[in-house]
Amino acid sequence: MLLPDQVDKSLANTPPNTPPSSTVDVNVVKSTPVRQTTASSLTSKTRKSIGSLLENELEGILHRDIPEFVDKFFGSRRVDPSVVDKIKRMLRTYPKDGASEYHFYGSFIRLVNAISSNSSRSKLICHDKRPLKGGDALRKPDLLGVDGTLEITLPLNWCDIGFVVEFKPKLDMDSHKTDIQLASYAREVFGAQPSRRFVLGFTVCCTRMRLWLFDRSGGISSEMFDIKEETVKFVRVISGLINKNEIELGYDPTIKMP
Repeated sequence: MLLPDQVDKSLANTPPNTPPSSTVDVNVVKSTPVRQTTASSLTSKTRKSIGSLLENELEGILHRDIPEFVDKFFGSRRVDPSVVDKIKRMLRTYPKDGASEYHFYGSFIRLVNAISSNSSRSKLICHDKRPLKGGDALRKPDLLGVDGTLEITLPLNWCDIGFVVEFKPKLDMDSHKTDIQLASYAREVFGAQPSRRFVLGFTVCCTRMRLWLFDRSGGISSEMFDIKEETVKFVRVISGLINKNEIELGYDPTIKMP
């Protein structure tokens, strides 16, 4: 699996005689089989069976706790000390471990909005447990990252999603099951967006956060960190994520969608 900067370097070193992007047939990309997935059997399976099939499909291809993962993506990004101080004050009233999951959504979005600026490229929205359109299954993500200029009309379509989020109300829910849920959202993004090379996302279990990168062969994650204990890192991650451009979010510039 290549990290984004390695992929970008490979694109930059592409020989001049590479066919122009206009020659890429998106229909061919959509119809090219990569490997067998659960998609073809979703209509005849119960939710429990679907979950088991997806877990089997992802077995052995999700890798946690990659050292220096966060530094690789956001290490050089400048963090405004005044923003860090503001987030620390806001975290004093952050919901406690085990509170209702819905209590976390508004609090977390307010944290993200406090880090955001008028120039931020993406924004975080609450999808209110509604299934998105354009997917293989009725998946209901908690929070989603979308283009900052997108006109929000729920339910959204998976083709509109920039990055994915899974939220849990308890500290001890940072588990393989939570990883699978987040991976299932990334899978839907890949299915709806043939131009995606990779998809970024993160899990938050109360105050424990884990950043993920998924490509079409699997996923890798950062080490878990606590947003209260490592607030500077939290601000750096969120600021970096919502300010990434399309290529940095995993869109392939050589594939032009109609």
